[in-house]
Amino acid sequence: MIPVFAGFGSPWPFFTYTQNITQVLVPNTEGGAVLGVTWSLAVEDQFYLILPFIIYYVPPKRLLGCLLLFIASSTVFRLAMWYWGPRQGWAGYVLLPCRWDSLFMGVLGAWLTRQPRFMCWLRDNRWAFYGLMFIIGMIITILRVERQGNLMYFGMHMLGFLCLAIFYLSLILLVLADKENWLAKFFSMRWLCGLGLISYGVYIFHQPVSWLLHTLAGNAEPTMLNWRDVGITMAALFVTVSIAAGSWKIFESKMVRWGRRHT
Repeated sequence: MIPVFAGFGSPWPFFTYTQNITQVLVPNTEGGAVLGVTWSLAVEDQFYLILPFIIYYVPPKRLLGCLLLFIASSTVFRLAMWYWGPRQGWAGYVLLPCRWDSLFMGVLGAWLTRQPRFMCWLRDNRWAFYGLMFIIGMIITILRVERQGNLMYFGMHMLGFLCLAIFYLSLILLVLADKENWLAKFFSMRWLCGLGLISYGVYIFHQPVSWLLHTLAGNAEPTMLNWRDVGITMAALFVTVSIAAGSWKIFESKMVRWGRRHT
């Protein structure tokens, strides 16, 4: 069997958005190169089911504390899964409680942007966030040097995932704080906005396309050991972006318009 089509197991978890749970309990059911990336979509959908209840039932004055508690708890869950959970490293990588720090960080960002005093403070003290991002960059670099930067290593579960979430939240807040600064202008470039528009399709299609092209070229898996492999990977990038653009134009944009009419 071509490796790109291996590793499915039962199809039902992929229909119910529970594949991140079943692949922890049943090894070798990650979905292969075709559906392997969809574990993160399961995490997102599970998060969307619980978030409305939190927003609805938690009093506004306690929401900030609640969000910070959820963010902090994610590291605790990851460490618990590392020491006592099944498939060391994998459970902490794909289960919702172990990864909701980045999702709740996004909710925290939405809350902060609705606080005029904070946004004014941020505009006047951007250097603090640049400094924070620099420190996080150094931490991630140290993890890589110490060979702890791999997604399945203890260093990432202990500190790395949380640092990455803080880094990107800081970046987003800096962009939103001042639409005239260089960061906002950079991320407003037309080609980046266009790539963001089709980013969902790029994420869904990039892995199967890369695996398929490399497999057809005779590689056991996607790799870049020589210029030939680089050429195959660049071809996969072109094909992926083309398919994602077509998916957006033919299918996704229509679904988005339909959804907005029924908000």
